[in-house]
Amino acid sequence: MDPRSVDEAPTGELIKRALEDARELVRIEVGLAKEEAREQLASAKRAVIAGAVALVAALLFLATATMALVLALGGGALIALAVSGIYLVVAGVAGAVAYRLVPRKPVEETRRRIEGEIKELKEHVA
Repeated sequence: MDPRSVDEAPTGELIKRALEDARELVRIEVGLAKEEAREQLASAKRAVIAGAVALVAALLFLATATMALVLALGGGALIALAVSGIYLVVAGVAGAVAYRLVPRKPVEETRRRIEGEIKELKEHVA
């Protein structure tokens, strides 16, 4: 918009143009946010796949090492059960820790920020 036309334009027209510009800016920001989310999701998928491969390899190592440990300790059923019990305790503790780490209210900070922005916008409009 030409600076001279801004000085000569009626207030209603200026408000209309400002709202159109704001809508366009919001549309662009939403598009950028969607693209960023898609990129992060693709990266997360690759990380999950790599993590799954690592987990399978670690489980294969653990199974082989357990078998070697049981054989080294005498190879009896009682020894195998004791080693399995130790793994069960470790798995239970790790599961409890994982459960505590799960977010209880996902995107809580984003939700709070957006609610604050909406409240502030309402105050400015009123």
